[in-house]
Amino acid sequence: MEIQQLEILCKQLYEATDSVLRSNAEKTLVQFVSSQDALPKCQMLLDRADSSYAQLLAATTLTKLIQGLNLEQRIDISITNLKFWGHSEQIITKTLMLLSDLSVHFNSVRKLSKLEEVQFMLTHHTSEHFPFLGTNSSLTEMRCRTMFYISLGRLLMFDLGEDEERFYNFLTPFTNQFESLGPVLMDANSFPNEEAKKAIIGLARDLRGLAQPLNARIPFTMLFEWLYYSDYMPILIRSVELWTHDPAVTTPVLKLFAELLHCRTQRLQAHVSSPMGILLFREASKLICIYGNRILHLDVPRDQQYPMRLKGISVCFTILKNALGGNYVNFGVFKLYGDDTLDNVLNIAAKMITSIQQNDLLGSVEHCTVGVQILSQLVLDMNSIVELDANLTFSKNRKIASSFRDQQLYDIFLLSCSLLVTARDNSKTLNFMDESQQAYVNLISHVLRLTKNCLSFDFIGSSTDESSDDMNSVQIPTSWRPAFLDPNTLKLFFDLYQILPNGLASYSLSCLVQMTSVRRSLFSNSERTKFLTHLVEGVKNILVNLHGLSDPDNYHEFCRLLARLKSNYQLGELIAVPCYPEAIALIAKFTVQSLQMWQFAPNSVHYLLTLWQRMVASVPYVKSVDPHLLGTYTPEVTKAYIESRLDAVPVIVRDNIDDPLDDLCMVQQQLEQLSVIERCEYEKTCALLVQHFDQKAREYENLLQNVNSNPMDVSIHELQLTWLVYIIGSAIVGRLTVNSNDDHDTMDAELVIRVFQLMRLTDARLPQAGCEKLELALLSFLEQVRKMHISEQTKANVYKRLNEVFGLSDGISQTFIVILQFIELSLKDNIIRAQPMDKQQTMAQWFEDLMCGIERNVSGKNKEKFTQNLSSFRRDVVNLPKSSSYNTGSFLFAIQSLYFVDVSQLLYIAHSIAA
Repeated sequence: MEIQQLEILCKQLYEATDSVLRSNAEKTLVQFVSSQDALPKCQMLLDRADSSYAQLLAATTLTKLIQGLNLEQRIDISITNLKFWGHSEQIITKTLMLLSDLSVHFNSVRKLSKLEEVQFMLTHHTSEHFPFLGTNSSLTEMRCRTMFYISLGRLLMFDLGEDEERFYNFLTPFTNQFESLGPVLMDANSFPNEEAKKAIIGLARDLRGLAQPLNARIPFTMLFEWLYYSDYMPILIRSVELWTHDPAVTTPVLKLFAELLHCRTQRLQAHVSSPMGILLFREASKLICIYGNRILHLDVPRDQQYPMRLKGISVCFTILKNALGGNYVNFGVFKLYGDDTLDNVLNIAAKMITSIQQNDLLGSVEHCTVGVQILSQLVLDMNSIVELDANLTFSKNRKIASSFRDQQLYDIFLLSCSLLVTARDNSKTLNFMDESQQAYVNLISHVLRLTKNCLSFDFIGSSTDESSDDMNSVQIPTSWRPAFLDPNTLKLFFDLYQILPNGLASYSLSCLVQMTSVRRSLFSNSERTKFLTHLVEGVKNILVNLHGLSDPDNYHEFCRLLARLKSNYQLGELIAVPCYPEAIALIAKFTVQSLQMWQFAPNSVHYLLTLWQRMVASVPYVKSVDPHLLGTYTPEVTKAYIESRLDAVPVIVRDNIDDPLDDLCMVQQQLEQLSVIERCEYEKTCALLVQHFDQKAREYENLLQNVNSNPMDVSIHELQLTWLVYIIGSAIVGRLTVNSNDDHDTMDAELVIRVFQLMRLTDARLPQAGCEKLELALLSFLEQVRKMHISEQTKANVYKRLNEVFGLSDGISQTFIVILQFIELSLKDNIIRAQPMDKQQTMAQWFEDLMCGIERNVSGKNKEKFTQNLSSFRRDVVNLPKSSSYNTGSFLFAIQSLYFVDVSQLLYIAHSIAA
């Protein structure tokens, strides 16, 4: 295929209005991409540079072709492109994207850092070897330099440590440029030439890219000290003074300072004696004051307000936000020493923000975006005013925040809503995938953030940490009632969710989460019912077609929205909503589907389980005559959770992926929620657990009896039984949350019997092998049994079945012994195996003597003798390390395990039996 023909096809693909012509062009180009001569012809297309569409095709094709290459080949191609294709912005951009992808992950960086090609880049990053780093590049091409140094910074950081010599050697090209620029820029009698301007632009972009990956305190401190103590910061500030009228200079320099003052991963949290934070803030303040004073008096054409003025002001506020909210500058120092740095920068910031006319902000999309960003940052800063100004008392800070809340915040919220209404009404003419309209998309994104910031404001000074998700109410002021009583407000955000693409739709759901959490006292009973009805109808409409819920962010926020429905409204109020029957059915279906897709957004399941837990817990208090329908749908949720955990195990074992059982905190949290849910229609829950447990236990026993069993199958059944044991334990402890009856106690006994029988099976394997996760599950189960059924108040019918199966004549005492025997076998095996070979037999005998004495004394209710046996055992263990050959690390493990038995189980047992 000829080159000219390819260029014509590319143009047809992107510009043709005839769908048939466009489709044929697409098919032909797809065939070309897979052809053998694709590589040389792509190079020719890039060389010709006659068609931007053809260049895009060539760059994309080359990117796909190198995906099959190994790491060394990819980096070699990347370096070759950077060396010889500096004149092609598209190739450089695509190459730098590849280099960025390669330098993100730890494993790839570890391999890359050992390659000679990478070491070459780290020591020869100059325009001599990489022409796009020179001053001959256009201003557009120079934008790539930031991405280049982000990648280099990651590679440099990998094994840098505290090697100052290596770090300063890397900075040598920058040092040489600063040393040559200094005399030119700092000379008050001369105006620098165009080459000097390009050099300072390149330096600012390069250093910003380098600073971003320096997340550790030591390398970032080295960068700061190099800039500050070498007097290079005054050169950067001087460039802004010289070229205030040229955003091509001011924007990169301002963005560099914004990055330097960004406290990424606490990198600016230096030692208390370090002045780095204060010195850095002083330099940034000088920059803002110089820029602000000059830009305020600069005559800017109306059509150039955004690039020449508003954009720079916006970056200045980003610098201030990073400094004031970074918690690394003690601003009291300035007042203590009579330094007016803080006062000056705040004054110039106030002048800049008041100089912006409303007509300028609304005159274009870019202007409006800057205005929204400034308002959004203002709301955030006022929300954290207590932390920002250490010179004022808490009450004065709260007074400032309260004044802002009462006088400006509601108007800002209404403004954001009006902008969103305009966006919704104009959405039919907006193509979210069209790059030429991305400015509008960016504006909508910032307006949504502004709206969320308004709704997340700390209205009463309670300093609620939303990351904890404690389901706190949003204390909306009474003056906001009109906005919340208007049904169009809720409808706006539900409409936006349906309209916006995935990257933005989650913000509308975040706003709905906050609105759902509004305090109950804001409404009368009838108003609350109407508000809740609109909420439930909106949720139901989303669930009907599941629009957008394949996106993880949307899915997560929607799960949060469902959880807030019950946290802020009573079950009786939900039942009274006309569409409740349809909504609860859809919510149940959505929950079941979510549980079955256990790999998708696992952290969001917490909110779904919270919803069902709270609804089931509210059932005893419902006075509504309408049915709550939880008895119909809750068993489906319970079944979905149990079976999804069991079905996940084979996939986890065979594909060697992350096991949820490794995160015991998350497992315990889910089980606490499930313990309430599964007690609803408990008969169905028990029948399901018995069915699965009997099947898996029988299959497991058969596998153990077959010497030729596949070890993977054994592991699968052990992990499935682990889940079942955990779930049975949660079902038993759920007895606390409901009014149990004799039938429920009998059901508990059936479950306990099966786990005790499993214990006997696993005990037989302990000398040779065992499953640690299953052992932990069994220990957790025993703790739940102890809480629920081993006490003076325990009803006898729990032990009737235990007596029938195990022959336990004295229910409680004998059950103690069964539990202790399991704990003894499990811990004894682990502890003994941790000892030196010559000490294992002694430790085994001590355990045997201890357990015999415990069983005898428990049966005889002899508390005094029991205590003597326990003291003797402890004395033997304490004397054990006196032997010079004993392993202290193993002893620590043994003594920790002993105290687990001692404190958590044995002393409690002695106390209970002697009582």
